[in-house]
Amino acid sequence: MYKITIKNKNDNSETTIYQSKDLTKFITSPKLSLEWQQPGSLSFSMLPGHSSYGDIFPIITFVYVYWDDEELFFGRVLTIDKDLSGKKDIYCEGALNFLKDGELQHGYDDTKTVSTFFLWLLGDMNTSVEPRKKFVLGEIDSDLGNIEAYFKTEDYANPKSTLDDLVVNRFGGCLVVKKETRPGVLAPSGHNLSYLKTVGTIRTELIRLGENVRDRADHESGESIFTVLRPFGANSEGTDSKPIELSTNGGIIEIPSMIEKYG
Repeated sequence: MYKITIKNKNDNSETTIYQSKDLTKFITSPKLSLEWQQPGSLSFSMLPGHSSYGDIFPIITFVYVYWDDEELFFGRVLTIDKDLSGKKDIYCEGALNFLKDGELQHGYDDTKTVSTFFLWLLGDMNTSVEPRKKFVLGEIDSDLGNIEAYFKTEDYANPKSTLDDLVVNRFGGCLVVKKETRPGVLAPSGHNLSYLKTVGTIRTELIRLGENVRDRADHESGESIFTVLRPFGANSEGTDSKPIELSTNGGIIEIPSMIEKYG
């Protein structure tokens, strides 16, 4: 039986917004898409009478999809489109894209195994993101993890792009965010990042059919939201892009009101 839950930044527990055969937890047109080497997505519509209608926000709201007790999807709301009748069409992206939120605080220049590089990258990235976006190292297939290679990154590199370019595109396999269930393993987000050779088949699941398309009256998106800005500029010759050194706060500009709201 399918169940969809949400959890906002300061919530202590998940709130159920959809459960099969439960008319009090009703949404329309839920569609779950899980694809190879993609973060996955979830979309659904919510009517004004739903008890959680006012509790869903871009970026702030995390979303979970379960089949019985198995977690199929973990992600966050990215966009909300509201039509003239008040119906909200909600689109969620998978948690793999959380890797785009952080940055690597230090460069890396060494020849190590893939497993060692993964461990360093997650540790460095986790210093730049809020706890609920921090991943621990999960399962790495030995055929991939034992590969020894040269890795070089620059300061402030994006973790997702770095893993794609230096690991996945070189050695194959797939990055997967999985619920952490190992005894004694502390995962602030409740999830780990695994690197696997295979993860099953691509699937697009229509949890419930039926959709009405209407004109959009309002659009909310988390695609252009940022809370911390690191300025970059060209050198004196106008060629290479490099960080602009600020005299305070480690070279970054923080926006307190956005950090308070979005983390």
